[in-house]
Amino acid sequence: EDHGEEELSEKAQEELQQLLRDLRNIREDFATVNCLDLTSRSKLAGLPARVALRTMGLLGTGYSFFMEGIKKPAATLATRSANAKFK
Repeated sequence: EDHGEEELSEKAQEELQQLLRDLRNIREDFATVNCLDLTSRSKLAGLPARVALRTMGLLGTGYSFFMEGIKKPAATLATRSANAKFK
């Protein structure tokens, strides 16, 4: 069972709701900043909201929004999204 959302402070819940409202624009910004190809952009768009936010480094820990120094962004996105599905 996931009780994580119940444990969020009111401010954290508001921030999460803002991220979810802005998700389309955030996905576009992430894709642009990280030079994602059309296939990767499509995969990112198809992810459930929480998985997408984790993949982009906006929820949870371990990932940054800007994938600096990454030579293969498509492969990195695939790995991140696969890992995010299990968190």
